[in-house]
Amino acid sequence: MIPFPTYKEPVIEVIEDLEVLNTIKDTFAFDFETNSLKAHSEKSKIISCAIADTADHAFVFLMPEKRSARLPLVELLSNPNIGKVAQNMKFETSWAKNKLGVEVQNWQHDTMLMAHCIDNRQGIAGLKFLAYVCFGILDYSSLIEPYFEGVEKKNGNSLNRIEELISTHDGKQQLLKYNALDAIYEYRLWKLQESEILPF
Repeated sequence: MIPFPTYKEPVIEVIEDLEVLNTIKDTFAFDFETNSLKAHSEKSKIISCAIADTADHAFVFLMPEKRSARLPLVELLSNPNIGKVAQNMKFETSWAKNKLGVEVQNWQHDTMLMAHCIDNRQGIAGLKFLAYVCFGILDYSSLIEPYFEGVEKKNGNSLNRIEELISTHDGKQQLLKYNALDAIYEYRLWKLQESEILPF
C-alpha cells in the first residue's frame, strides 16, 4: 500500500486588507464560495475567496464590497506572469468575469480536468472525493454543506443559504476555514497530479 503524502498543518490567514496579495509571485490555487451556482443573476455574488500560495498556507477573506478594496485581487487574477490553479476553472472564470470584471490570465492547471485525464470513470473527480483518496481526508465540509443547497431545488439559478451561515461569527469562521482548505487541497492536488502525469 502506498502511504499518503505528509504535509504540515496548514496555516490559514484570514485577511481584510487585500494588499498582502501583492506578495504572491508564483503560481497559486484559488477558490470562490458563492451564493448561487451561476454568476449571471443580479443577486448572485462571491461571498469569499481563498488563495493557497503553498501546499501549507492560504489567505482567505470575505469579498470586499468596494471595487477599490478588491483591486489587489483583480490585479493578481489578471497578471499574465503568475499561474493560476483551480478545481473546475470554468466556475472561477465565470464568476471572476461577471462579478469582478476581470479575465483570469495564465491558467496553469485544472485539478478536476486532470483527475478526468488520470481516471475517466464517473463520480471520482470531485474535490472532496479526491481529498479523501489522495490525502486520506475524511470530512471537512459536512457542517456547512446544507447551506450550499439552493433554496429552490429545481432552479439552477436559486440562491443558497450561505449568507445565513455567515450571519454569525462561528458560521463565518466555518466558511472561511472550509474555503481555505479547498484552495490548499487544490494546490496539493496540482502538485500531486503534475508528478503523476508529466514525467512521461
